[in-house]
Amino acid sequence: VLASNRIAGHWQIYAYDVAARELLPLTHGDADQPRGDLGPTGGVVFSRVGRDGRPPSLWIRADAGSRARPLGEGFTVENVRWSPRGDMLLVEVAEPGRTPRSGSARHTVFAVPTDAPLQTWPPSEGTAMRTIGRGRDPAFSADGEWIVYSARVGDGWRLRRMRVDGGARFAIGQGARDELEPALSPDGTLVAYVAEEAGFHRLFVRRVDGTGDRLLVTAGVVARPVW
Repeated sequence: VLASNRIAGHWQIYAYDVAARELLPLTHGDADQPRGDLGPTGGVVFSRVGRDGRPPSLWIRADAGSRARPLGEGFTVENVRWSPRGDMLLVEVAEPGRTPRSGSARHTVFAVPTDAPLQTWPPSEGTAMRTIGRGRDPAFSADGEWIVYSARVGDGWRLRRMRVDGGARFAIGQGARDELEPALSPDGTLVAYVAEEAGFHRLFVRRVDGTGDRLLVTAGVVARPVW
């Protein structure tokens, strides 16, 4: 799944069929829809940038045969991931009006049921948006039981993992550089991530127990690895 502005200059979500070597559009329209993910039964979840006085929003289509409906409104979605189990979304929100010392918006990860009614900002008591914690770039394990993400630690970002209910939180190693955009291997034993090396964003891999850190790609700049 990827975003492209190849048609009419608007960012839309596409799925690349590896076997057929075809790029298939999942969203369309005159608004930028730059973040999204596929569900296990052919559905799609995607963000929509606010325009013409309309607020930013999050939309979901439950399966390939249904219509899209708004799931969230009034907050900027930086990342969204659909659980392999199909019942939950991880939504990374750049919180409006919340800025850490670095000057960028504070990032918080929420868990949202896929069948939730429309969620608005800020989340109220009893809302379906459950706070996972401060962080960015969340990703599920292949079995949907674990989450990996980048947590804010001091002035930097470090790899963390937790169970989907928010418990059993662990650091994935003790890195000294910003560690971003983690992705778990299908067997759950390795995590690929992006970190700065010699002034460039490079691709690294590490065991989930925090050992065996190594640089995979020594040339070029990388972003958003996916197993």
